[in-house]
Amino acid sequence: MPDQRGRSLRREWRIHADLAHSANPTASPAELAFEAWGRVRALADRFNAGRESAFGRLLATLHAVNSGDDGVYGWASARFGFRLPPDLTPEQLEAEVRGVLNPSPPTPLSLRTNGAIRGEGSRTRAGRAHFTPFSTCGRRGLGG
Repeated sequence: MPDQRGRSLRREWRIHADLAHSANPTASPAELAFEAWGRVRALADRFNAGRESAFGRLLATLHAVNSGDDGVYGWASARFGFRLPPDLTPEQLEAEVRGVLNPSPPTPLSLRTNGAIRGEGSRTRAGRAHFTPFSTCGRRGLGG
């Protein structure tokens, strides 16, 4: 088996969304990027529960957060880095992180509710965000 020490993984998460009026409680893309980082940190904390050795822990780092808007649409991106322990493959980590970053699919109830709202001539914000979670920034494996 190849030496798995020091394996690292870097990934980027992006969102594009309509901007909301400041009186609207909808989170901005920049706020969503920081929420995404919080979910990634929580995932690492759960994985590391009971693990004392740094070598056996999943180490997550926030490398960059960028955001902007054109007055109508906003965007944000966050770049994360991970140092993987020997018992966690890059594929396993990617599946776990995708699970915490991907938005939940709409439920039949939310689809009917949003349809009724639109039927009354109003607009909903559901489905406006476009997530591109975990596009590859780079990947490095040592010793293998």
